[in-house]
Amino acid sequence: MSEEQTPDPGGTSITPQELSNASDQHQFVHTAQLKEMLRNEQSNISQEKVDDYLKTLNKARAKRSKIRSGETSGSSSNITISSANIDANKKERVNLLRQQLEENKARLAQRGKSQKGIEEMVIQLQAQLNDSQTLVSSTPLNISLVETKNLDYNENTPQKELYNILLTKERKIADLLSKSEKLEGSVLDLQENLKEKDSVIDARTKAVTLMTESLSKKGKTTLDALEETKDEMRLMQESFVNLEADMQARQSLLLNDLKAKNQQIYELNEINDKLTRNLREKQKSIRGAPFRVTTAEGLEVEVTRRELALREAMILHDVTAGEPEGEDFEKRFSEICEKDANLKNAELEMQLKGALLRLEEKEARIISTQNDADLLRENRILHQEISDLYAKIEKLEGTVVQLQKFEHQYIEAAEAMNRTTQENENLLSSHSNNLEKIGALEKQLADALTELKLLKNTGMSKSVKSDKDDGEITKLKKQLEESNQKMIKMRAVQKGKIKELNKKLDQFKKMNDSNVLITQLQNEIGNLNEKIAELEDEKGNLQLKMVDSSTNSKDDFTESEEEIKQLKEKLNKTEQEIDEKDKVIEILESGESYLTDK
Repeated sequence: MSEEQTPDPGGTSITPQELSNASDQHQFVHTAQLKEMLRNEQSNISQEKVDDYLKTLNKARAKRSKIRSGETSGSSSNITISSANIDANKKERVNLLRQQLEENKARLAQRGKSQKGIEEMVIQLQAQLNDSQTLVSSTPLNISLVETKNLDYNENTPQKELYNILLTKERKIADLLSKSEKLEGSVLDLQENLKEKDSVIDARTKAVTLMTESLSKKGKTTLDALEETKDEMRLMQESFVNLEADMQARQSLLLNDLKAKNQQIYELNEINDKLTRNLREKQKSIRGAPFRVTTAEGLEVEVTRRELALREAMILHDVTAGEPEGEDFEKRFSEICEKDANLKNAELEMQLKGALLRLEEKEARIISTQNDADLLRENRILHQEISDLYAKIEKLEGTVVQLQKFEHQYIEAAEAMNRTTQENENLLSSHSNNLEKIGALEKQLADALTELKLLKNTGMSKSVKSDKDDGEITKLKKQLEESNQKMIKMRAVQKGKIKELNKKLDQFKKMNDSNVLITQLQNEIGNLNEKIAELEDEKGNLQLKMVDSSTNSKDDFTESEEEIKQLKEKLNKTEQEIDEKDKVIEILESGESYLTDK
C-alpha cells in the first residue's frame, strides 16, 4: 500500500528529451538570475551617479544665472568691473569643469574596475554552466533520486505539479528571452545614439577649432593693423614737428625782414624830412630872387640914363662950340633927343620883358625840376614800399597756404583716427560675438558631456572611448582658455589705444579754434590787398598830378606833399597791422606747439 501511495515522480516515465529540457531550463534560470543581479547593480550605480550629475548641473545653472544677472546689472555701472567679473566667472567655470572632469575620471575608473569584476564573475559563471552542461550530457539516462533533490520539487510531489512547475518555468524562460531581446534592441539603439553623438561631438570640436583659428588670425591681423597705425601716427607726428620747425624758421625770417624794412622806412622818412627842409630853403631863396633882379634892372636903367645925359652934354658942348643960330637947330635937336629917348625906352622895355620872361622860365624850370625830382623820389619810395608790401602779402599767403595744408593734414589725421576707432569698435563687437559663440559652444559641450556621462553610466560605452573624449575635451578647454586670455589682452591693448586716440582727437578739436583765427587772418589779408589796390590807384593819380604839376602852382605841390604824407601814414598803419597779425600768428603757433608737446 505504501508503494502505491508514494509513486516515483520521475520513474521510468522520464525521457531524455525531458532531461535535456530540464538542463536547458536550469541554465536559463541561472543566466536570468545573473542578468538580474547585473541590472540591479548597474541601475543602482547609474541612479546614484545621475543624481550627482543633476545636482552639479543645477549648481552650475544657478551660478550661471547669478553671473548673468550680475553682468547685466554691472554693465550699466562700470564696464571695467563687468569685464573683471566676466573673467572671474570664466575662471570659476573652468575650475568647476576641471573638478567635474576629475570626479568623472575617478568615477569612470571605479566603474571600469567594477565592470571588470562583474565580467570576471560572468566568465566564471559561464564556465560553471558549461561544466554543468557537460556533466548533464555525460550522465546516463537513469538518474537517481538523490540528484533530483537539487530541483525545486520533492519526491512526494505528483506529476501534475511537476508539469505545472515546468510550464511556469517555461513561461518565465520565454519572458526572460523576450526581455533579453528587448534589452539587446535597446543596447543597439543606445550604441547607435552613442555613435551619432560621437559624430556630433567631433563636428562641434572641428567647428570650435575652426573658430579658434579664425579668432587667432583676426587677432593677428588686428595687431598688425594697430602696429601700422602706430607707425603712421609716428610719421605724421614727425612730419608735423618738421613742418612746425620750418614755419617757425620762416616766421623768424619774415620778422627779421619786417624789422629791416621798418628801419629802411624810418631812414627814408628821415631823408624825406631833410629833402622837404631843403626844398623849403630853396623856395625861400627863389622867392627872394625876383626882387634882386628888379634892383639890377634899375641899376641898368640908371646907367643908360647917365649915358644919355652924357651924350646930351656932349651935344650941347658941340653946339655951344659951333654957335649955330636959329630956331631950326633947336627943333632938330629936340626931335633927335625925343627919338633917341623913345628908342632907348623901347629897347629898355624889350630888354626888361626878355629878362622877365627868362626869369619866369627859370623859376618854372626850377620849380618843375624840384617838383619832378621830389615826386620821382617819392614815387620810387612808394614803388619800393608797395613791392615790399606785395612781398609781405605773398609771404603771408604762403603761410596761409601752409596753414591750410596743416588743416588738411589735421583733417586727414582725424579721419584716420575715426577710421581706426571704428575698426576697433567693429573688432570689439566681433570679439563680443565670438565670445557669445564660444559661450554657446561651451554650453553645447557641457550638454554633450552630460549626455555622454549619462550614456556611460549605463555601462555600454568602453573606458577607452571615455579617455579619448576626456582628452579631446581638455584640449578644447585649453584652447578656449588660451583664446579667452588672448581676447582679454587684446581688449586691454585696444582700450589703451582708444584712450590715446581720444586724447589726440581732443587736441585736433582744440586746433579747430586756431583754424578760425587763421580764417580771420585770411580775411584781414584780403582787406590789406584791397588797401594796396587803393594805394595803387592813388599812385596813378599822383602820376597824373605830376604831369599836371608842371603847369600848376605851388599850392598843388603842397597838396601833393600832404597826400604823400597821408599815404605814408596809411603805409605805417598797414605795417603796424601786419606786425600785430604776425604776433597773433606766433601766439597761435606757440599754442599749437604746446598742444603737440602735450
